[in-house]
Amino acid sequence: MWVAGGVALLIYILTTPKNIVLANSNIEIDYQKEHKEFYDECISCHTLYPPFLLPKASWVKMMDNLEDHFGDDASLEDDVKESIKAYLVENAAETSTKESAYKGLKSIGDKDIIAYTDSEFWKKRHEEIDKEIFKAKNIKSKANCKACHLNIEKGIIEDENIKIPKQEN
Repeated sequence: MWVAGGVALLIYILTTPKNIVLANSNIEIDYQKEHKEFYDECISCHTLYPPFLLPKASWVKMMDNLEDHFGDDASLEDDVKESIKAYLVENAAETSTKESAYKGLKSIGDKDIIAYTDSEFWKKRHEEIDKEIFKAKNIKSKANCKACHLNIEKGIIEDENIKIPKQEN
């Protein structure tokens, strides 16, 4: 029985590239190399949020309503929009082995959320942080993940990579 289980595990590891056994959640992702349009279009206005933070349905909803993107018109040419949407869906939370993807997805469930900061997981992980810090001049908003998660634009947001900045008023 142990041999059969070992063989099954080995087959799983060899046939599933993004498996939970081998996946390293702290590998940097070069989004500019992976999908230049996603990188260029999104980072031109705000922090580059990794696709694994939201589920497929959230990305589709967001990309299908870019004319009202959190109060701004972020409209794109149709071919660029569809290319970015396909990339986001392909790399959404459902396809990731990262803790933030799994727990965020679990907390979002079937809720209609397009902002990760609206997820119960995000709220719980940040509940001990003084809410005033999000209003500080150098942070400005809870959506400014890069203020504390220094490598978020490389797909790394784990605890060991967090540095809470001093507040500037």
